[in-house]
Amino acid sequence: MKIRLTFTVEVDPEEWMKTYGGERSDVRSDVHSYFRAQIQQSPAAEETGLEIVSER
Repeated sequence: MKIRLTFTVEVDPEEWMKTYGGERSDVRSDVHSYFRAQIQQSPAAEETGLEIVSER
């Protein structure tokens, strides 16, 4: 069964860079990677073998 989840994350690029470092041009990719990892490492994902497929 496929279930599509779509969400938008709004971040302040300056605050993101202060906290996590990096360049402004990398913030979008960094945020995407960060939240993807959060979902993949969630207890539900680990317990069920949930597969995350990115459509980027």
